Amino acid sequence: MALELADGTKGEAHVVAADEQLDLALVETALKGPPLVIASAGELASGDTVMIAGAPMGLERTFHVGAVSNPRRVLLDVCYLQVDARVNHGNSGGPVLDARGHAVAVVSMKEEEAEGIGFALPLDYAFEGERPLMPPPSWHPTQGFTAMLADVEREDERLLEESKRLPMRVVKAVFAGGSQIVAAVVTMSALEPTGILDFRLEQQEHTICSVSAPARWQKSSPDRGLGKRTNEWMNRMGMGSVYAGAALLQVGSCQFQKDVPIQLILREGDEKLNRLTL
Repeated sequence: MALELADGTKGEAHVVAADEQLDLALVETALKGPPLVIASAGELASGDTVMIAGAPMGLERTFHVGAVSNPRRVLLDVCYLQVDARVNHGNSGGPVLDARGHAVAVVSMKEEEAEGIGFALPLDYAFEGERPLMPPPSWHPTQGFTAMLADVEREDERLLEESKRLPMRVVKAVFAGGSQIVAAVVTMSALEPTGILDFRLEQQEHTICSVSAPARWQKSSPDRGLGKRTNEWMNRMGMGSVYAGAALLQVGSCQFQKDVPIQLILREGDEKLNRLTL
């Protein structure tokens, strides 16, 4: 691959090792330049200053200053730095520096629907695993990074427990005319789901009626981003794949009270959690 340094010097680089799960790679080049000092992201706290270098929207050598919003944001089975520095397309792979100018992380992704919510992968991960991307330095692992890994383990356990309580979840429902409700549900399964879905509708904590309907399912197969990583994580955890389904509920016989909120409850798993307000 082609490489260009900040002073305009051009050369070639090649990949030495890569970790697809982390979306992190180690590349090597014959070009010479002053190296960045690597430090642990586990030493940062909320509010600490960070700096991001990159090429957002193709604008090379762009420098942003921000702060750590959350030093231990667990997404799936990785603990990230959540930063409020402006992250845009082209920042990915750029270094995150602490207040001393030491590299602590690389920009990984951002929340597409919001500004100022970016996620950076701690460089500590490059020293982890049976075949680390780089030889671990003497200070690795730090106490802070060990705490990050412990957070990941706890979150994995929580998600697995929640998947048992809510094997299927209703995520959205809208009226389609006065006598039908379209309910969207998601589930995790190794095979395409089958069978009838059962729902209850409540007003003021009283059951108004019960309805059942089959759902039409589609397997979620994202090929990039967080969706792809979610599927890969689920497969590693033995949870199967994500399926999204839509059920058309006939509610013309239900006697609803006017101007009173309606609760739709999916009778699968924990009914106290598996409900939403229409």
